[in-house]
Amino acid sequence: MSSVLGHSLTGLAVYELVKEKAGLPKGVGGAGLAVLLSVASDLDVFAGFIAPEMIQHRGPTHSLLFGLGLSLTFAFIVSKRCFSRFLKATAGLTLVCFSHLALDYLMGRGIGLPLFWPWSDKGYLGPAAIVPTAYYSSSWRGLLGLVHHSPTQTGMLWELILFGPLYPAAWLAGRKIDQKVKFLVLTLLLGVSLAGFVAFWTGYSLAF
Repeated sequence: MSSVLGHSLTGLAVYELVKEKAGLPKGVGGAGLAVLLSVASDLDVFAGFIAPEMIQHRGPTHSLLFGLGLSLTFAFIVSKRCFSRFLKATAGLTLVCFSHLALDYLMGRGIGLPLFWPWSDKGYLGPAAIVPTAYYSSSWRGLLGLVHHSPTQTGMLWELILFGPLYPAAWLAGRKIDQKVKFLVLTLLLGVSLAGFVAFWTGYSLAF
């Protein structure tokens, strides 16, 4: 899994890109919705604290059906019973939800994602680690202890480099400013992110 930071940054960037055309809430409420949907799949970690023998991480909450169901639910709430707005909101929110699955797939490690649950329990993972690995625990104490866990801190630093530029880039893409300035700043932001991916992949390849 990616960390809460990585999922949130990516979800915010996707939300920023689609919110106008999808008619989604703006401001703090919109940002909160983006973060909620982008991390919701990992609620199985907390559910596992209650019923560890029944619920494991990367179970049904990491399926396409769960993401679609969550998107439909919140799209119904924000569309205010307007069918055309409902369809647009569903499309936009589904992309935000699926950003979680995309990152976990690109991590290329751990338990495979049951994308087609309940029709199939087969797990899917990318062939290589494209994004950093985060860690989780089966207990509250262990989860809180990750704050002081050096590999977790390193992974989140990488996420900040890789995904941090994406939200300001998405925000800038929708602004009406001088095109030369926009192009220059977007190139800089996306260049930082791309350089981060190259550096991470190079380091990972050398380590393994």
